[in-house]
Amino acid sequence: MEPQTTLVEGRAVPLLLEASEKAALLVVGRRTERHGRPVHGNGLVTHAVIHHVRCPVAIVPQA
Repeated sequence: MEPQTTLVEGRAVPLLLEASEKAALLVVGRRTERHGRPVHGNGLVTHAVIHHVRCPVAIVPQA
């Protein structure tokens, strides 16, 4: 099966939750710093995804 890429506009959490219904894996990014300062923990989108999707989630820190 080929990977699928889709571009949509809107609020991230509802769109990711909808997309996760058909997904085998959901990959989300996570900031490691903001305005030059380290970020600890997850943001609102990552937090919501972790707690509400029904597929596996991979959280990838920014490079």
